Amino acid sequence: MGIELRAGRDALAAGDFRAHPGSYALAAWLGGPRTQVLHAGAVAYDGAAALIVGGSGFGKSTTVLACAMAGAGFLGDDLVLVEADGGNDSATPTVHCLFATAKLNNDSALALGANSWPVLGVTPKHKAVFAVQPRLKVMRSAPIVAMIVLAPPITGHPEPQRLKPAEILASLGSTAAPVVCRTSPPAMWLASVAALARRLPAYRLPVSWAFEALEPAVRAIITQAAGLKGTERRNAS
Repeated sequence: MGIELRAGRDALAAGDFRAHPGSYALAAWLGGPRTQVLHAGAVAYDGAAALIVGGSGFGKSTTVLACAMAGAGFLGDDLVLVEADGGNDSATPTVHCLFATAKLNNDSALALGANSWPVLGVTPKHKAVFAVQPRLKVMRSAPIVAMIVLAPPITGHPEPQRLKPAEILASLGSTAAPVVCRTSPPAMWLASVAALARRLPAYRLPVSWAFEALEPAVRAIITQAAGLKGTERRNAS
């Protein structure tokens, strides 16, 4: 079967359309009991990933790009495909990259040095859409070992705080893109995020403009969580 996508002139000029072409169709086609397109970012170190969670404007793109520019694998800044089987607690949650683009406010683009990158458009919220540069490492997929819930910005060095299970589930409300866009039943989205909350450690991490401190904090969370997962697998065997 062929696929035909149509857009008017205003849609083609919009940054959201250029950042995530076909996102509604993908969310509808890929949504199911095991997979959901979530409003989240993701980065990976040494093949292990963390979901970067936060509402619009909380700094997901800034955090993801700060890590990617320091050598982390880029898996998405705003929309990712997550595989989390709500009926199988032994399955390893996995994140898949959908789009190699990033949406940034002017101050974030300037701070990251991305303001010279080619701009694909501007979103209705006045964020510029950039194509991720070839020098950054875009990954297709990675197992998820942790979740990072972004907190309001601070000055200085960010310190992660471990979240309780109930706090984790509450914090995942910002990922409900398929529910908001009506591309997936709420029950399927809830089953997926509940599976993530049960299986993964989550940390609240304030965003910081001190990227030399923010990136190591993200990397430390992933490295520690990956080590714990490795220990669990060895003990089980």
